[in-house]
Amino acid sequence: MKFITLLGTLTLGALTGLASAQISPCHQFDNLNGPCCAPTISNLPSFPAYQSPGQAICWTNCNLSGQVKTKTIITPPIQTDCTGYQANIEVNDLNNGTVYLFGQLTLDYTRTWEEQPPIAGAAPIQVWRFTAKGDLKTSSPSLPGTCPVPKSLGMYPAAFYYGYVDYAFDCTTGNWDTAIVMYHACDLFINKPGISATPAPVGGLDPNKSYAFVAPDTAANPFVPSNNLFPGGPLQGEGMRLKTVPGTVLCNTEDPITFGFLNPIFQLCLCPIALFPQQQSVGVLNGQGLCPAPTGQPGSFQSLNLWPAFPWFHLVTTSIGNWTTMNSYPGNEVAWVDEGAFLYHDPCGFGGGLNGDSYNVMYGGSTSKGYTVSPNPVFPVSQNFKDLASNFSIGVGLPFPSPLVLVGKVMPTHYLIYVNTP
Repeated sequence: MKFITLLGTLTLGALTGLASAQISPCHQFDNLNGPCCAPTISNLPSFPAYQSPGQAICWTNCNLSGQVKTKTIITPPIQTDCTGYQANIEVNDLNNGTVYLFGQLTLDYTRTWEEQPPIAGAAPIQVWRFTAKGDLKTSSPSLPGTCPVPKSLGMYPAAFYYGYVDYAFDCTTGNWDTAIVMYHACDLFINKPGISATPAPVGGLDPNKSYAFVAPDTAANPFVPSNNLFPGGPLQGEGMRLKTVPGTVLCNTEDPITFGFLNPIFQLCLCPIALFPQQQSVGVLNGQGLCPAPTGQPGSFQSLNLWPAFPWFHLVTTSIGNWTTMNSYPGNEVAWVDEGAFLYHDPCGFGGGLNGDSYNVMYGGSTSKGYTVSPNPVFPVSQNFKDLASNFSIGVGLPFPSPLVLVGKVMPTHYLIYVNTP
C-alpha cells in the first residue's frame, strides 16, 4: 500500500489514527501489512469487467511501424489465491471485429493507493495495481507477422505478453476505470534459443519487431507511443513479499523497503542492438527490506547482469508511450514495461536455496505522472511506480531444470517487488 517504509514500526492503532485524516473514508486496506513474515489474508474488492477502445502498437528496429485501433475486453478477474487472479482478454479490431489476440491473463496484485482527479471538489479515487502476464493466441493463421500479431503465432499456439493492469474506483459515484498496458518483446527476450519455451528457428521470428496493446485510447484522452526515461534515484518505499505461503492459500505480510536505488545506466535500442531510437533503458535496481532473517540479514533484492549469455543487463525498461490529457483516467500518465533477472533474499526462509536466496526472472510495469497521488502520513508523495513479479524462480545452489526454460510462457509467480522513485 501507499503507507510505506515505516509500516513495520507502526501499530495498527497508530496507523489508523494517522490515516483517518489523510485518506477517504471509504478507502479499503489490503490487509498485507503486519509483523514480519506473518501469514495473512488479503482484503480486496471484486473487480469488474472492462471494455474500452484501445490501441495496438508495433515497432520495427525500435521505430514506430504500426498503430491499429482496437477494442479491449477483459472479463471480471477471478481470485485464484491470496493475491492472484485470472481474467480472459480479447483484443479486437475496433472497426471490423477481427480478433487479433485472446487468452487468459495472470494478474498478481501488488499494492493500492489513492489519486486525486483534477476536478474541483472531487473525492480521491482508489487504485489497485496488478502485474500482468499471459500466453495469448490469435484467431486466424493469416494474421501472424502482420501488425499487431507476432510472427511467433504462426509457429506456436501462444505468444507471451507482460505488463500491468490498474483498476480505479470512485466510491462517491460507484464508477470503475481501468488501464492496461501489455507488451511482447523481440526474439532476444522472448524467443531466444536455449532458454525459451518458444525458440526462434534459424532466421528468427521477430528479431527486430515488438508489439504492444494499450487501453483506454479515446478521443478525450489519446495514447501516443513515445520514448521516455523512467526517473531514477533513491527508492521511496514501498515493499517486497512472497506471493503465497507454500502449502497454503495465505499471503505473507509485506516487507517494507528501508532503502535502495534505481540507477539508470544508458538508453538504446535492443531490438536489435543500436544506439537509436532509445526505446529501452538499462538500470541497476537494488533494495533492502525491514524484516531480518534469523541470521540478521534483512530481505533484499538486486538486479543481475547476465549479458550476453542471457538477455538481461540488469533491469530492462521499455518505453511504450503516454496518455495526453487530464480529461479522463488515467490522466497524462506515462507507461513502461520492465523485465530483468534478480537475486532475491527471502528473510522468511522460503527462497528454497542457500540462505533463503533465489534467482528470479521478473516482469512488470512502471508509470509516472497522471492523476496526482494523494498525500500519505508516512512518506513523501511520489508519482513514479515500478511493480515486478517473478515468472521463473529457483533457489540458489539448486540444479537448473533441463531443458532450461526461463522465458516464453507464463510460469508460477513467487515474489513481488514494488517501489517508488523520486
